[in-house]
Amino acid sequence: MPVRPSIAIRFLLRCLPAVLALSSAHAEGWWDKQWTQRQKIVIDTTSDTVLPGATGPANVLLRLHDGNFQFISAAEGGADLRFVSEDGSTVYPHHVEKYDSLINEAFVWVKVPDIAPGARAAFHLYYGNPTPDAAKPSDAYDEDTAAVYHFAERSGNPADSTANANNAATAASVSEGSLIGGGLRLLGGDPVEIPASPSLAWSGGQPMTLSLWLSPSALAAQSIILARADGQNSFRLLLDDGVPTVEINDTRSTPGAPVAAGAWTHLAVVADAGVVKLHVNGTEYSLAQIALPAFNTPIYLGGLPPGSPASGASFNGEIDELRFDKIARSPGWIKLAAVGQGASDAAQRLVSLEGPETGEGSGGGHSEALEHVLLFGDIAKNMMFDGWIAVGVCVIMVIVGWTVAIRKFNYLNSVQKGTHAFL
Repeated sequence: MPVRPSIAIRFLLRCLPAVLALSSAHAEGWWDKQWTQRQKIVIDTTSDTVLPGATGPANVLLRLHDGNFQFISAAEGGADLRFVSEDGSTVYPHHVEKYDSLINEAFVWVKVPDIAPGARAAFHLYYGNPTPDAAKPSDAYDEDTAAVYHFAERSGNPADSTANANNAATAASVSEGSLIGGGLRLLGGDPVEIPASPSLAWSGGQPMTLSLWLSPSALAAQSIILARADGQNSFRLLLDDGVPTVEINDTRSTPGAPVAAGAWTHLAVVADAGVVKLHVNGTEYSLAQIALPAFNTPIYLGGLPPGSPASGASFNGEIDELRFDKIARSPGWIKLAAVGQGASDAAQRLVSLEGPETGEGSGGGHSEALEHVLLFGDIAKNMMFDGWIAVGVCVIMVIVGWTVAIRKFNYLNSVQKGTHAFL
């Protein structure tokens, strides 16, 4: 009489097709087979990040690290990173601000289309191509963006990441561990000058958006964050004893609650339709009933323009992600920037990466099982002595457990054979 397989064996046989299906490569809807890996990126505005409206075209920050990205599978410097719509039809431009495979950390800016409030949008990150074509970082910023300063330079003058090349005219001190990679450190000395240019010129009454992150070292009266002067016209963004304030000529925005020293705060100034609004951490904070005057002069960070008759103190602290736009960005755009660029739990829930998928690429694709083996090898290289002791104990327990299981299986099998023979 044939021996019936045990319950454990039957369970394994039933699970085998599912295991094989999970371990096999699924190339369905794959954008390009030269890229062997991909991960889905989800932008979720349905939970705690409530957008007041649609964003329009925007730049989304991706923070890549050991917990959400396999640096070992990507090309050197992240040269093979590509961002593609969920249906595989559109490649989204991107800019790699920082990519460090030694400490496994990267900051990447992706240009995405309109994001609606109360919805989930998704696209894919592709990598795993050792010989990709070069991407153009400036394409990540649309034609309405006048200048973007990430302050990622280790030394020298801050550089503009857009195609407008509005680089600063003076060198600046850089903070390595700022909010997002490097940041501008202002110590109360001479301000940093950004030269005048056609793309940074403001015409009278035109729409404009200015946004940045700042962390003041201390709160002082009339602390100048950014200033511009042209003839009788003046524009100043300042902290007055911690209160964010926009001052245009003799008109000041309405006062609000002060920000905290030593903490990062997002500020956005939006000029449109004869009103200048100030947003703090993504929420409208105050306004000034005045149209933006005409300016075609340099912009100064951290202090007043040289020879300015106005009074004010130099800003002491850090600035990161300074950006100038030639249009009035929407409240949804500002909220997305304020939440998505921060380091809070809400930022992680707003933009998240799912696990990797492996495709049958022509560039030498490999299975998910091999990825796990490589991952274990990477962990082994960084394991301490006490970790190896724990691993050794676990191995002994596994051997003992399997020995008992095999002996029990053989015993039960012999009992079953004897029972059948007796019957």
